[in-house]
Amino acid sequence: MKYLLKIISITLILGSCNSKVENRNLITKKIIDLGEINPKDTIKFNVDIKNPNTEDTIFIKKISSDCNCTILESDSFFLNPLSTISVKGVFIPKKDDTGLVVKKISINSTASYPFNLVEIKASVMRQ
Repeated sequence: MKYLLKIISITLILGSCNSKVENRNLITKKIIDLGEINPKDTIKFNVDIKNPNTEDTIFIKKISSDCNCTILESDSFFLNPLSTISVKGVFIPKKDDTGLVVKKISINSTASYPFNLVEIKASVMRQ
C-alpha cells in the first residue's frame, strides 16, 4: 500500500511539471520613480512589458495614461512568448504640479490577467 501511494505521488508531481503555468504579471517594474524634478523639465522613462507565457502571443490592446502630461510612444502591439518590449514615455509636469505627483499608466491586454497598472512618481520642486 505504501509503495502504491509513493508511485501515485511521484506520478502526480511529474505530471504537474508539464502543466502550463502563466505568470500574470506583465510589468517588470510597477513603480517608476523619477526622483526630484524641476517644473519645466521633460523627463523620459521606459515601461518594460514582458510576456511571461511560454506558448501564447499576447496582444497589448491599449496603453493609456490618466493625464495628458504623460505621453507614451506606443498604443497597441503583439508580444511574442517570453519576450519583453520597452515602451518609451515622457512626463511633463503641469504648471500647478508641486510636491509628490503620482500618475498612472494602464495596460490592457489579451493575457489572462488583462489589466496592469504602472505608477509614475516624481517630486516636483517649487520654483
